[in-house]
Amino acid sequence: MKFLLKNGRCIQLKIAIIGIGRWGRNHVRVVNSLIMMNKCEELTICDINKAIVRQVAREYGIDEYYYNLEELIAKSHADAAIVSVPTVFHHKVCKKILPHMDVLVEKPLAGSLEEARELIDIARRMERILAVGHIERYNQAVLAVKELIRDLERDGEKPTYISAQRVGPGPPRNYTLNLGVAHDLLIHDIDVTNFLLEKKPQDVQAIAVKVEEFPYEVEIIATYRYEDGIIANLRASWRSKPNFKDRTLSIYLDGTLINLDYIYQSYTVERGLVEQRASGSYEHIVLSYKAREELRRTLPPLMLKEPLLLEVDNFISALKGKEAFIVTGEEGFAALKCIIYALKSAELNRRLKIEWS
Repeated sequence: MKFLLKNGRCIQLKIAIIGIGRWGRNHVRVVNSLIMMNKCEELTICDINKAIVRQVAREYGIDEYYYNLEELIAKSHADAAIVSVPTVFHHKVCKKILPHMDVLVEKPLAGSLEEARELIDIARRMERILAVGHIERYNQAVLAVKELIRDLERDGEKPTYISAQRVGPGPPRNYTLNLGVAHDLLIHDIDVTNFLLEKKPQDVQAIAVKVEEFPYEVEIIATYRYEDGIIANLRASWRSKPNFKDRTLSIYLDGTLINLDYIYQSYTVERGLVEQRASGSYEHIVLSYKAREELRRTLPPLMLKEPLLLEVDNFISALKGKEAFIVTGEEGFAALKCIIYALKSAELNRRLKIEWS
């Protein structure tokens, strides 16, 4: 329950975390850290797996916990919920929770556009905050690159092409609750691309790969076209051995190349130094190609902040009525629409126009 002083400062804020699987435990850890930083005061957890609930409660000293959603709603008096259940349950859980409290739901907002739109409508009707956990927006390298792109645009450069590789081992073939690789991984990079460009794509053409033992796609390559001729070619794949992971993004402007590594929260900037000509000696062509400036930006360890902590911290700031950087339900809907159209394009084997009303 929230209690406010006359100056509006929130002195007590209770957060409920619903779903304490692999990612939900990270939320518990982060909220526990924010409690120690005096950003919020109370934490309660809920999961149908009683053994996991008791284990996490013991680990973090949580006195109040629940095994079902209805009991949490009736008894917890929580101010807000972080929903970290599998994707197929996002709509069901958020629909029950939103009439009672504000919500931060993990990406994707929902499994389908119809479900996502219903959640947005409920949040608007109930005057609730509905935030979506697009964690890469809080990656400090992404934020720095966005500022760099704006600076380069002011100097007359324009983005022309973006490519992304989000590759790693996927879930066990018998686990389907998070749907396919588009809902799980592609949605990150299309959201980041929309965020960096401050635009939505006009159309998409995609190719998807499936395997016999899994009902959803395990790889998808989606090519989005934006206004001004900007192309984004985004690959998300679970076709990887357990020891390999790649999380990289490249942004080409007409005079600059930016390579970003999500995990290291670092990026490089490359620029050519001399005019590139097709004529001349071989040595001249090679030397011209090599004549480039490369700048590497890596944040010092003391400046690195966990994106998940920044995401939840901003959500808490929004709960307190402060200015905050959150991904809204509408922005989450846009990212979901982009991947739904990519899946449909792959199924129909043709380019699809994405309608934005």
